[in-house]
Amino acid sequence: MAASARLSFLKPASFTLNPEPLDLGFELSAERSPAKETAMHARLLLSDGTHYEGLPFGKSGTAVGEVVFHTAMCGYQEILTDPSYHFQLVTMTYPQIGNYGVNPKDFESRRIYAGGFIIREYSPIVSHWQANRSLDEYLKFHGVVGISDIDTRALTRHLRDHGSQMGMITTSNEPLAALLVRNHQLANAVFA
Repeated sequence: MAASARLSFLKPASFTLNPEPLDLGFELSAERSPAKETAMHARLLLSDGTHYEGLPFGKSGTAVGEVVFHTAMCGYQEILTDPSYHFQLVTMTYPQIGNYGVNPKDFESRRIYAGGFIIREYSPIVSHWQANRSLDEYLKFHGVVGISDIDTRALTRHLRDHGSQMGMITTSNEPLAALLVRNHQLANAVFA
């Protein structure tokens, strides 16, 4: 048998391109955050007056606590359920969070202790074989407010340079000035 006859299966098959779009049963979207669908906005306010605009995920509402940062690349599920982060607004410095979802095996405790969650980019696509829900669904279920699409590395540098401070994550449409006054009053009440 000639070598060309034995390798004929390696020759590319003839095909024609179908100019019709493929019907996947759903629409693909470039949207990266659940909030972009509704154009809602979230704000992070620090007690020194610094504020950031972003997109909400998790529960809508307001969360108040000490703003802290965590520099790990993974482990957000463990961090959220770690009692040492009780009532803190946890900032993750790794740029994309949520890509492996939440699974029933990686909890530090039975509930979320973090008061809020601050991330750069939320991944709505869950790609872990043990995941049973997305991070957004998990935060909503437990009533935790989150904000995404802010520069978490700049926030971390600000906290490192200016020290620990109280903060507020909110989806409220109140004017910024009113929110800054309310955040300042809450910070004074906590540190008094």
